[in-house]
Amino acid sequence: MEKRNEEEYSRSLLGDLTVATAQDESCDHLTLLSTPLLGADDSSESDDQEFLRAGGKKVQERKFNSRINANRKALNNGARWEVLCLLCIILLCGHICKDEPASLHSQFDDWMKDSNHFEFKFDLLYSLVDFPNIILPLFAGPLVDRHGAWQMLVVFCSFSLIGQFLFAVGVQNKSWSLMYAGRIFFGIGGDNIVICKSVLLACWFPDNQLALAFGIGTSIGRIGTVLSNSLAPILANSVSLPFSIWVAFATAVIMFMASLRIGSVEARTDEQTNDDECEMQEHVTQCGEEDAKSTSSAVDSMIKSANIKHHEVHLKEVFKFGPIFWLTGLSVVFIYGCFYPFNFAASGILMERNYFKDPASDCKLTFPDQCTEGTLAPLVGNPSYDEDGNECPSKNYSPVLPTSLNVTKENTSWDDAWDEDEYVFDSLDSDDVSCSDDFWSEACTKDYCDDKDDATEKAGLIMSIPFIFGAVLAAPFGFLSDYFGYRLVWATLSPAFLIVEHFTLAYSSRPPVWPMIFSGLGFAIYCAVIWPTIALTTELKYTGLAYGVVSSILNIGTSSFPLIVAALYENNGNEYLPDVEIFFATSAICGMVIGIVMNIIDYRTGGNVNSIVKNIVSPVESNSSCR
Repeated sequence: MEKRNEEEYSRSLLGDLTVATAQDESCDHLTLLSTPLLGADDSSESDDQEFLRAGGKKVQERKFNSRINANRKALNNGARWEVLCLLCIILLCGHICKDEPASLHSQFDDWMKDSNHFEFKFDLLYSLVDFPNIILPLFAGPLVDRHGAWQMLVVFCSFSLIGQFLFAVGVQNKSWSLMYAGRIFFGIGGDNIVICKSVLLACWFPDNQLALAFGIGTSIGRIGTVLSNSLAPILANSVSLPFSIWVAFATAVIMFMASLRIGSVEARTDEQTNDDECEMQEHVTQCGEEDAKSTSSAVDSMIKSANIKHHEVHLKEVFKFGPIFWLTGLSVVFIYGCFYPFNFAASGILMERNYFKDPASDCKLTFPDQCTEGTLAPLVGNPSYDEDGNECPSKNYSPVLPTSLNVTKENTSWDDAWDEDEYVFDSLDSDDVSCSDDFWSEACTKDYCDDKDDATEKAGLIMSIPFIFGAVLAAPFGFLSDYFGYRLVWATLSPAFLIVEHFTLAYSSRPPVWPMIFSGLGFAIYCAVIWPTIALTTELKYTGLAYGVVSSILNIGTSSFPLIVAALYENNGNEYLPDVEIFFATSAICGMVIGIVMNIIDYRTGGNVNSIVKNIVSPVESNSSCR
């Protein structure tokens, strides 16, 4: 294993020659330092050989694929952290847009007034973000490798901006089809932005800081979900659902502007790199033919040890990836699958379990066919009592609805702000009540709608707990994994927290705070260690392809799991518990088993992934994705 790593490391130096010059301006002190490459073959001379023998005369005709003495990992520390900050802004805004519908389950139900398979239609909003990315990252990764990470970042942010605009227009016009189109466009950009982010971090940060950089990015992204879960219901309840979605569109604009700024930083870095190249090349040229000949033997020794090639990444090269890489992708499917799809359903789960539970069947209204609270309620009120004469329901239960209604323009003082021409129900249930309609929220069932709004806001705050823990702990866990290693061990232990969370939610009536804390701890640890593992198990030149492949595998889970949840919900009589939670717990168990297998393989192959990374940033690594 060590010999193979030395060979790969030697090949990574092939794209660059380090030229050292003395402080003296004379050419007498010019020295070409070359490193013979291990395991290289002898072959015919290439154009690169001609370039080298020219002693610098062909400097203007062509350049090396890699920059001379311009490794981002050592070039500009300030630019490195600026890029990370801008990427964090992009991730924050992206999470706000992607995750916002999750906390607005009830508001969408009221707004769309579609009781026919609403759960399936709503969950499709999440699945359609990920469906395109089952295939697209397989092409996006090579595109990033070929055209550059920041260039493709701007392109993908453009798709997300267009998608969020279409989604907002669709919500405004109550059009499922337009909303679906917007989510597809957003998805084309969204996950591929993560690929660009991963490649940029791998380009800018040395290996012994990589998990820390990923952890910081994860932390800020989690803050976006926290803001979405906590603020979106408040905005929707206080103003309207479309207003909340348009606010998210404003963040998509910010995301796009941040991508342009990263392009500016990269262009500035390229300019600085080219200036350094020119200074070095001019110095070489000044030495003339005679000094160039004096370096020819050193150049020949390096050329004979290997061919200098421009490597173009192809999809078929995924077959070069090892078993730990593929198991990492499978692990991500199950762990992400029991986290993000859970978050999309969490508002409904928490309301059903804790904050808006169905009242007992023996809890009856005093006037069952009359409104409960509002301008149309009886002047004496319409309280509800159980069979023992006790007032009901208690806190965290939904108010009792009328069993029937007969409200028409002929028998009622009508308000033109009401959405319908009449409200006649022989058997009224919760699916008939739309709190976005002033008839229900102000005139007839004000208590029900007010309590429902309060419940959605409580659920949104509780939903934020895992992401708060992720925001706070992802970076420290990333630092610890850089310092102590054992990445795969932590990737195996972290699902235990998720298993406890989901079984507790399924079978316990305890408050949901502790289960959500467990969820945050488990996922923060997992994210901090799993994504750097991909970079550490593949060559740098394949970074974009590797993250693209894992993103494709990941999206198989995140796109299909919400539809499985919707099917379980409908098959369980429109109830989440316990079937949905058992499904998520089973997914976490699968992730843990895969982690055990990964540790066994890593141990048998030398324990490289679990080891401590000690990085030397001086060698220049060749990766076209970084340009």
